[in-house]
Amino acid sequence: SSVGYNSRELYQLRKEYGFKNGKDFLLVGGMGHTSMVSLGVSENKKIETICIDGDGSFIMHLGALSILGNEKRKNFKYILVDNESHESIGKQTITLKNLNFKKLSEGFGFKDYTFVYKKKELEKKLRKLLKSSGPSFLHIKIKTGTLKNLVRPKDFLQIKRNFMLR
Repeated sequence: SSVGYNSRELYQLRKEYGFKNGKDFLLVGGMGHTSMVSLGVSENKKIETICIDGDGSFIMHLGALSILGNEKRKNFKYILVDNESHESIGKQTITLKNLNFKKLSEGFGFKDYTFVYKKKELEKKLRKLLKSSGPSFLHIKIKTGTLKNLVRPKDFLQIKRNFMLR
């Protein structure tokens, strides 16, 4: 998951609810590199690899998407969390409104594209993504805002060790 709120929210939710059925790599300090790190995992492991990326990270390394789709990794799923903002670093606006994500993902070789903006559709569309044979692209439009009292991971060596155990 990308730097910023995506990783911090994933970290907090796993901790609060005791979810242990996955390995997370919180790419703290590496904005824009999330997709390439995730692709590397999908190439070297047989496991399903889900990249959770923010729109800020996405736009910083847009060219990486061409590699993601062209690699044709069946175990690769890309989730774009789009709040039109670099929220965690000052709420600078990101304007991608004129970008056709469906055509972009198809042009870059993604097999599936799904868009969700209604909370009630999220679970159904996530299930569809998880069942798909990738590379698959899920675009989730959200509002700005985050969890209350959002924690900040501090033990990065432990995060690395947990990820490397698999």
